[in-house]
Order: sequence, then C-alpha cells, then structure tokens
Amino acid sequence: MNYQRSYFYIVLSLLFLAGCVNSGGNLPISSAQVKPTAPAVNTLSAAERIKLQEELMQIQERIAECSRKELNTRDGRIVNSQILALSENNPVVSRLMVSGQRTSTAQKASLQRYIKQTQHCRSIAQQIKQERLLAVYTHYFGGVDVVYADLLSGKSTIGQANQRMQNLKLAARTQWAQAINSINGF
Repeated sequence: MNYQRSYFYIVLSLLFLAGCVNSGGNLPISSAQVKPTAPAVNTLSAAERIKLQEELMQIQERIAECSRKELNTRDGRIVNSQILALSENNPVVSRLMVSGQRTSTAQKASLQRYIKQTQHCRSIAQQIKQERLLAVYTHYFGGVDVVYADLLSGKSTIGQANQRMQNLKLAARTQWAQAINSINGF
C-alpha cells in the first residue's frame, strides 16, 4: 500500500473531522484525560498490516465523504466561511485565524445546526478496531467539542477557535503517525 496515499487520506480525514461532533458530550477534553496505550508489540503479520491499512483507508474515505457533504450544506458553508476554516485551501483562513469577533446569534444558530448535522460523520470513526488509533480520534473530537462550546458560549473569539482547531489537527496528525509507527513496529 502506498504510504503517501494513506497519509493523504489520514490528513484529509482529520481536516474534515473538525466538523464532526459527538452528541454524547462525554469525550475527553484534554490529553491528560486520555490514557495513552502502551506501545503495541509488533504482533501483526504483513498481511494483517495490509488488511488494517485497507480498513482504515475505507473508514477514513467514508468520514471524509460524509464531512464533505455536510460542508456543502447551507450551514456548512456558513460555518466554513464565517466561523471555522474547515475545508482545505479555505480562501478566508487568514481572516478567520486573526478575527477578534465573537459569533453572532445567526452564526451560533448555523453552528448548532451544523454540529447536529455532522453527528453521523463522527460515528463512522467508531468502526476503527485498533484501540490506539481510535484514541486519536476520541481525543481530537473531545477538543473539537470544547472549541464548539466556547464559540457558542462566547468564551472564545473566532480567531482563538481557529487557532485551537489548527493545534488540534496538528496534534492529531502527530499522534496518528506515532500510533501507526507503533503498530508497524517502528
């Protein structure tokens, strides 16, 4: 399997996951609350690793497709252009990253509807059977939930929320790469 292609799908999925939320509200909100799993012993055969990579790629493609559909809804477009830079190559990312504005009543309503619409996208990640990889998503989703809550409560500005989202994405990419390396025995 081409690792560059797999990495592309991983990054793409994580970028679009920013819009996916969990209705449960009980996800961890900080890395201190996520118990890291011990490094995996290289017990997977080459065939098992290939099968795992294929399963992960399929799940991530489904997450990315779900998130793309939700970004193309009316509320998704409002959130992506006025509140959070969720799409790759967002033309207003610079403006959103430094915005000192708080969300307006109309923006909050769009964000709340968007959150509700994207719940099913997040549930797709629960199909990941590898505990360490699932923990990456769980931690990421928990952080996203806090960003959403802070935007809705007025605690964060749009710029602060976008900066936190960027940090969450970077941390998730790093954690994912570490988890993949431990599974592969590197």
